[in-house]
Amino acid sequence: MKVKIKTITPTLIRSGEELSNVTDCVIQENELKIIDKEKLLNIFKGKDPKSFVVELSNTIINEKRTIYDFLNNKKINIDQVTKYTLKVKSKIDPFERRSIYMPITTGNKAYIPGSTLKGIIRSALLFYYFENLSKEQKQLDITQKEIDKVLSEKPGDTSTDIMKYIIVRDTNGIPFTELELYKIERIPHKGISQYILAIPGSRYFHTEVIFNFYNTKIHNYWKKFFQEKEDNLWKALRNYSTKLVKKEIEILEKLITSEKNNANNAFNDLKKHYEKVLKETEENKNRVYLPIGFGKTYYFNSLGYFLPESVLKDKVITKRNILPKFFPSTRWALKLGEKYYPLGWCVLVRDE
Repeated sequence: MKVKIKTITPTLIRSGEELSNVTDCVIQENELKIIDKEKLLNIFKGKDPKSFVVELSNTIINEKRTIYDFLNNKKINIDQVTKYTLKVKSKIDPFERRSIYMPITTGNKAYIPGSTLKGIIRSALLFYYFENLSKEQKQLDITQKEIDKVLSEKPGDTSTDIMKYIIVRDTNGIPFTELELYKIERIPHKGISQYILAIPGSRYFHTEVIFNFYNTKIHNYWKKFFQEKEDNLWKALRNYSTKLVKKEIEILEKLITSEKNNANNAFNDLKKHYEKVLKETEENKNRVYLPIGFGKTYYFNSLGYFLPESVLKDKVITKRNILPKFFPSTRWALKLGEKYYPLGWCVLVRDE
């Protein structure tokens, strides 16, 4: 099954690496300039390298200044040592010492890993399974052990794990120079923010999902499900998306009507986004809208949808030290122009 993916809002699949605007890059007006350390070292070629390192370290550590100050002091034009110049799409204080979350890249291109997409498929299949249980079965506790039984005929035996027989290709990539810098906020805690280097909206990717269920030991439930593998998987993805989008709208409506958050435009903007997604999903059965990568909300990251609130408070809030009054209302959002949007929303279309 070939799938085309279009980013709707800025999307970040984190690599685990970070850039520092103190040592690695400089923010000037609406541009992010990433320093090429090799070019910088070449300028000091033939001079005492230890002296250069000591002076740079002293500027940053002892004087609490940045690499930009060091370049200015040495009368080095930053463009001489710039590797990439990227767009800054948010209002950012260039003097605030911050780190920037970096995306997964290969060959100077950003892409969506097949493993990330496979994780979404796994969630959709589990969601489909638990939603179709009988009322009596739904009373069962959703533990990791129960989940393993769903996906494998024999838990611990990978040869019976359904996910082993679903292959998802990495997507194509876009040039690193097309990435953009954003500031994201933890809503409703506007004081909590983070910088990210992300794939902008309106970028296209292609991938392929390959099924290999012949002569396998997977559970009869899934053998039957995948007799019409493409159609049934697509239905599961649409079901997963639709139910959780409706859940997001339900949560946001409660937050909007509460007196405390009534004036918070972010919640209204996010609700409008999800209403648009729901409308377009219902109008076109060949489309699936999903959040990909960093910034997904609690329910898109778990099977918590099937747990009653009392269980959530007991097993999730208590263990993670989350304040009940904020759970599950907190979420990452970014402001583009005058409106807020959730992170990582993409539309998937079957590429016939």
